[in-house]
Amino acid sequence: MKKPYQAKRTTFCGGFKKMEEVFRSVCRICHGGCGALLFVRDGRLIRVKPDPDSPFSLGRMCIKGLTTPEIMYHPSRLLSPLKRVGARGANRWEEITWDRALSEIAVKMDRIRGESGPESIALGQGTGRHHFMHVIRFANSLGTPNWYEPGLANCLLPRITVSQLTYGGVCCGGLLRKSSSQNHPVLGPQSDC
Repeated sequence: MKKPYQAKRTTFCGGFKKMEEVFRSVCRICHGGCGALLFVRDGRLIRVKPDPDSPFSLGRMCIKGLTTPEIMYHPSRLLSPLKRVGARGANRWEEITWDRALSEIAVKMDRIRGESGPESIALGQGTGRHHFMHVIRFANSLGTPNWYEPGLANCLLPRITVSQLTYGGVCCGGLLRKSSSQNHPVLGPQSDC
């Protein structure tokens, strides 16, 4: 674990002293990458605040980043693979290990590739983030050219392009980041970020 952003601090919770550590991090719920301060007590994330020293997000953060602890510890969050038991649509599942899940997926994919060729497999992912290139490499190792990532066409690139053309900068996480020092016809003088 990396060093705390600042020294441990004491807080009062229910009349008891509690030690908290604060870690500097980056939110990855969207492409924005807003600066985040993570407050950890007894090894558990208890709060996320925007990092006031972040040169990117300038101490701001959207509701998705602020609710990270709720997302992380939600009782319905899947923590292990589930395998369907019974008929499709019966909504009956059993928990299995990661080793078993990966092994069963590998056997099925290898069978499909052997019977129908690697081009019969298509890989899709949500909006590309830090794992973007890993999926492409996986598709290449399978031998399939059939890979798609709709975020490039429907999310990230259009957002960047429209923000650049409209505002003269990139909007991520609800923030405008200017990308040039030229004057913008609507916003006026722009400063470099």
